[in-house]
Amino acid sequence: MNPLVSGSQFCWVPPAGHEPAHRDWLVIEATVQLPASSRERLGVLEMERLRGQGGRLGVDDADHFAVLNLAAVGAVKIAWRDSPVEDWQADPENRIKDSDMMQANAATTRLVRDHLHQQHSAAAGGLLRSASRLPRSEPVELFSEICTTIADLHRRLPNGLTLPELAPDNDALDEFVEHVQACGLLWSELARSHSVEAVLWAWAVLGAQRCRHWWLAPGWSEVVEEFMRCQQRPERWHHPVSATASRVPRPVDLADDDELRRRLEAGPDLLSAEHAAYCMQAGLKAALRTHPRVLNRVEWVWLAEVLEPAPRHRLRSRTDGRRS
Repeated sequence: MNPLVSGSQFCWVPPAGHEPAHRDWLVIEATVQLPASSRERLGVLEMERLRGQGGRLGVDDADHFAVLNLAAVGAVKIAWRDSPVEDWQADPENRIKDSDMMQANAATTRLVRDHLHQQHSAAAGGLLRSASRLPRSEPVELFSEICTTIADLHRRLPNGLTLPELAPDNDALDEFVEHVQACGLLWSELARSHSVEAVLWAWAVLGAQRCRHWWLAPGWSEVVEEFMRCQQRPERWHHPVSATASRVPRPVDLADDDELRRRLEAGPDLLSAEHAAYCMQAGLKAALRTHPRVLNRVEWVWLAEVLEPAPRHRLRSRTDGRRS
């Protein structure tokens, strides 16, 4: 699908020959207007404040690839994880397990990370250094491409499903696409008001604050190490799952601790579905839940209000279609 931005509108038109085959309609014609409440927030991204926050969180502003890794985490957290997709997982008839979601989060982050790295390598002096000097139309293209990646209806997630196959129904899929559209519109407007660099740094700081336990974030290695330690000493866990986690049989090809650690560090999306399910059942889920996810809640709330286009979606009732 190809997102197009014009003025204050952000609309999606699938190219000919690529219309979703699973749907009873062919073109998403929704146009998202930037809410007035979002427009009021456009003047609050200050580079000095963002860099200061990043430094306090351990983000090295000289390591541009590390900043872009965290930017991918922050963008995916907002546009993917904190979207209606989270409601899909909570739906009683959901088609995505915890291990599936862990892998889907990492796979989506990898795609956005790779796109940012590619743009960084192509830009003179690097994406962050050149971002503030890009033409006015350039931010739109950058964020359109990222949103296209996240909401690609043909992309297969690690569990083998596409988004239309994963969504509970067509209305839920529409809601997700509209959420990603709204993200793209807001981010483009922020980039026009400030710079692409400011938006990328805002993503990165949000990722470092709110998602420290994700792959590519500062805490992922700590999560993996705690999981590995608890494989050897289950009594370390003070969690209800610890009594059974140590009895989950490990797949033969993951018998070597170093190999298991290496695969997790490379990214949980690269594991097979069987291996990902094993890791979650054997205690990775417990390690993720006990790892601190949010640092400095005041600053996190401020950034979330700037970067998120709307309040969190609530789970829709499957019986009457109303919000519950």
